Amino acid sequence: MKLAGLHENANAFFEAAKRCGWSRLKGQSPTKENEPLLVPEKANMAFACELYLKAIAEATKVDTGKIHDLNKIFGKLQEKDRNEI
Repeated sequence: MKLAGLHENANAFFEAAKRCGWSRLKGQSPTKENEPLLVPEKANMAFACELYLKAIAEATKVDTGKIHDLNKIFGKLQEKDRNEI
């Protein structure tokens, strides 16, 4: 996937995660009926993180292959990029 596509998809997952999170309550107290969708929020955030890391890897010519483990992807990035993150 090209850099722009990775970044665009990462942004979409990030937005989806935000819509599931506490901030969507807009000052309301959490109740059983309006509880945040914790699992979808965290899953979408993880997908976003993976794609952001892969976008950095793509931009810096680092091959991440089909790795989905965030720690492994992070570990493959150049040291200067890991330090920036």
